[in-house]
This record gives sequence, structure tokens and C-alpha cells, in this order.
Amino acid sequence: MKSIFLYTPWCEQGLSYDAKVIEEICINNNIRPFITYRTKRKIKWDCDFIPLRKIHTLINKDDIFFCFERLPHKYLSRILGKIEHSYLMLNYEYYTPNDNNLHKLFNKIFCKSLIAFEGCKEDGLNNLKYLPWILWNFPIAQPTRLEKNIKVIFNGGTGGFQDRRNFASIVDLLKDYSDDDVEFILKFTSDIRRWTKRILNKNLDFIKCDKRIQLICSDLNRSQYQSLLIGKDINLAPSKFEGFGLTLLEALHSRIPTITSDCSPMNEIIHHEVNGLCISSKEVGKIRKQPICEINKEIFINEFSLLVKDRDRLAKMKKNTTLYIQQHRHNLINYFTGIFNG
Repeated sequence: MKSIFLYTPWCEQGLSYDAKVIEEICINNNIRPFITYRTKRKIKWDCDFIPLRKIHTLINKDDIFFCFERLPHKYLSRILGKIEHSYLMLNYEYYTPNDNNLHKLFNKIFCKSLIAFEGCKEDGLNNLKYLPWILWNFPIAQPTRLEKNIKVIFNGGTGGFQDRRNFASIVDLLKDYSDDDVEFILKFTSDIRRWTKRILNKNLDFIKCDKRIQLICSDLNRSQYQSLLIGKDINLAPSKFEGFGLTLLEALHSRIPTITSDCSPMNEIIHHEVNGLCISSKEVGKIRKQPICEINKEIFINEFSLLVKDRDRLAKMKKNTTLYIQQHRHNLINYFTGIFNG
């Protein structure tokens, strides 16, 4: 039986879900998956685990090596020198052209955003494919009807590097929009990074006194988070940058339109006035080659206010949330089924 070795460093979050998509496709095609990283403690799902240092001694010529985001520099040349099928899913936030000698060794590099695809192409990489990713084990919900109050959610996660999820803009919106026709949920993990934690602590009294706001700072498992999303009407995602946009996809699967920044990759998932709104943003910095964008807060607040008041428009967006999901899923599964069996 052919085997695939999935190098994925994280636990119950984005990267491991990306790897699980490939794992499931392989199982359905009679390819045995092995999960690998430096230590097993970071891998939090039931799997056959092989330490990274052993891969080059176990992998065979016809096997597959699939690397997610970060490169195991020390072992990579030894692994790729033994096989003919190697793939990398690239996250532009961590990309540097200094690694392109290693990047060129892969048969194919998958870019989940157009900005990553174009940036890598400019740096001379030609083994690229633009391929929007899909969610693993996240069913598409039935749409829910709008009730008296519009239910709004913001998933801040850990907040991210330099308040990547842009909680600061959410606070501005909460303070500016004072009407009682909305209910807000602010969802964070139990471990919030210092940039966002500073903003939260500064505004904690305001948040606790506003009866419209429910603050959740805890770690929910997959099914708990799915339940939390059901029945919500607007997802706020004014992120400064995203690798692909996991929270946007999760919202669409839960039939929630999203208000986000008009920049890649967010505007590749959210189509303006179809399944949400894309608000103008400007570049304010970079992480390596990944642009950091700041949403126009005045337009963000104004467009949110207009959407809350226009219930017919919002209801139509809720119906449109699944327009592109099934096609992307079909394309990705068929593509990998084809190359894994080729």
C-alpha cells in the first residue's frame, strides 16, 4: 500500500484541519497516512505517528510527502531525495524567498490565496498552483430565520500577532453602534496574546456593562464551536491579514454572512454583496512579504449599521452563503484524488 507522510506542526487549529482534509482523501483512496512532527505531544488526533527524524529511513520512492506551512529544513533534502511525489501547502505569512532553493524541490506548492500565488511567482517559483482550501468535518448548516435582534459574532481566537484579528476595530464598532437591535458575542481562546489582551483589558468595564455583549474567553472543541455559530446572522472579520480565512469559511458553513476587509484572501472567500461585505482597507505594514492591512473603520461601522437595518438584504446574503462552498470542495477533492492516483 502506498503511504503519505503529513508534516503538520499544530494541534486543534487551522493547520491540523488542513492536514485532515488530505488525510481523509488519502484514506478514501486506499493510501495509508502517517502524521509526523518533531514530537507527538503536539499532534492531538488519533493517527499513526512517526517522528520527523525517522521519515527518510522509512519513506519509499512511490510514497508521498506533504508538508504543511513550515519546512523541516534539517531533514527535507534527505526526504525529497528519496521520493517522486512531494507537496507543500504554503502560508504566505511564513514565506521567505530565502527558502526558495528548498521550495523548488517540491513537485507542487499550493497557494491558498492569490496574493501568495502572485508573490511566489514574482520570486521565480514556477511549481505553483492556486487552490482555495476547504474545511474538514464541518457540515453545512440549514439557514435560520432572522429574529427580533440581529445576532452578531466576532471570533478573535488568540487575537493573533499584533492584534491580527483586529479587535480594536470591533471595540470602535461596539461603542459607535448604540442601538438595541443587536446581540454581540465576542469569542476568544483562554490564552489571548498580549496585543489583543491589552485592548480587552482597557475596554473590559465597557464590555461588561453593555447588556448586548456576551464575552467568551474559553477553549471550545470543534462541536461546541459549531453549536455556538448556529443561528448567528453576521460574522465580523476585519482581519489585518489571513493565511486563508478559516473563520470566514466556518461562518459560511454555518450560514452566516461576513463583513471583512477587501484584500486577499478575504475577498476571495467573501463576494461583496453576495455572501457578505468587503470593506476598503489600506496597507499599513508587512510581515516578511505578507501585507498587513487596516480596514476603513468609518466605512466598516457604517456598512454594518446599514446591513443590520436592511433585513431583506441580510436574509438574501444568508441564503447565498453556500454558493461557492460545494464547488471549491468538489474541485479540491477531485484534484488530489487525481494526483494521488496518478
